Amino acid sequence: MLTPARDEDADVRKAAGAWLAEYPDNTPEIADTLASLLGHEDQMARICAVYGLAMRDDPRCVAGERLTGPLDRVDWPDTWMLDGVRRYEERLRDGTARNR
Repeated sequence: MLTPARDEDADVRKAAGAWLAEYPDNTPEIADTLASLLGHEDQMARICAVYGLAMRDDPRCVAGERLTGPLDRVDWPDTWMLDGVRRYEERLRDGTARNR
């Protein structure tokens, strides 16, 4: 899925990013690929990238969250994804975060 995440087609990159965000592997290559999607033109692709980085305790999620753009949390169906950075910051505070 690393190759499709670099595909020329934005929809292919978006789908690969969503898959990688959920994939339980913590290798640096996956985190770097997710970080490369923080500038994706699609908001959901950026949100998936931020979520995937946060679940890997990658500090790039914090800056990436600012790139997601405005959100109406009331109408957002996947608030658990939006709270990924907050959960990462909690792990940092309590010392359970895996630092890269």
